[in-house]
Amino acid sequence: MLKRLALFIPRLRALHAERNFYAASLRNLSEENKLLKSIVDAGGGDVVRREMGGVAEKLEKLVATTVRLEEEITKPVRYSEQCATTENSRTDFSGRGLFVVGHARSGTTILVDALNSSRDVYCLGEANFHRTIKGEYFSSWFNSVHRSFDNPAMKSTCLPDLPNKCGWDVLEKLMEDYKLVGEKVAFFSDVEREVRSFFAFSIKHFQRSNYICVIRHPRSVSASCIEMFMSGQITPDALEAVAISQLQTYYLILSLALSLPSVYILVHEQMSNATFDSLGNQLGVNLEGAAGFYDFEKSVSKLSLHEVIGDDEMSRPIHYYNMIGKAFNSSSLSSQNNLEIRNCLFELHAELKSMNRLPLLV
Repeated sequence: MLKRLALFIPRLRALHAERNFYAASLRNLSEENKLLKSIVDAGGGDVVRREMGGVAEKLEKLVATTVRLEEEITKPVRYSEQCATTENSRTDFSGRGLFVVGHARSGTTILVDALNSSRDVYCLGEANFHRTIKGEYFSSWFNSVHRSFDNPAMKSTCLPDLPNKCGWDVLEKLMEDYKLVGEKVAFFSDVEREVRSFFAFSIKHFQRSNYICVIRHPRSVSASCIEMFMSGQITPDALEAVAISQLQTYYLILSLALSLPSVYILVHEQMSNATFDSLGNQLGVNLEGAAGFYDFEKSVSKLSLHEVIGDDEMSRPIHYYNMIGKAFNSSSLSSQNNLEIRNCLFELHAELKSMNRLPLLV
């Protein structure tokens, strides 16, 4: 509240200065009026009377202006009104958002670290704004979560201490120093609900933001998820769960691409120095050191369980992974075939609907 009130201080000072100017003019005119009146009373003639009429008119206007300024200066500032103004101003704020979107274990973390190498970027790791942004003590909550995971302090895991501030306030504070501010969102648990919530939140508050969506080969994603989140046990149920969660994440990515103006889709295995050259140009930030986070000479998809999972078990996610990969160029960030993107979404929509697993995004 104090921050918002402080925004009105320059205006109040200007009004006070304007009022003081009119008050001084009023005093001068009052003295002039007294002098002219004394001349009239002494028989100064018709000319003086005409001048007196002009002075009286000026005095009336100045009195009315002074009263108006006095009312405006003394009018109480109501916090609820300023909240409404701030809410409306988020249309402009949405153009400076940056979101990294993907399935868990698809390369979102290393991509965020690469983007955060820019002086102009501050991208948080899984703050989940679509669920948490209105919460009080946002900074304390976010920092405590990452401390509980024993994560080192860096842009993606640490926020400046802003007591008693919600997520909106934190973002506004960060935007004083950074051109693009946002978070990475990685989906796996409760995907249908999370995808629906994130899409609705993005459309409402961050329609003009930048979305960098990353996909990785489904066998690599599945192996890593099972190894990290599912005790390393490869079972039919586990394979089905990771396959469906990847399909739903693809559905979200395609929906974003066909709904919002600034969506870039990257294939993790196809990323190169040219990828970050193109991203830097598109985002208007310096990403000169971003490519250094990747070792492009090594395979980025070999994990202990990778060879155990067959293509047949991941056939549907692999099918859509290949379709999306052909439709988007990870070096130029250009869309190769908009019709293919649309058809891919329609096909995926029908498939998820037939499984009764369609994440309704409206």
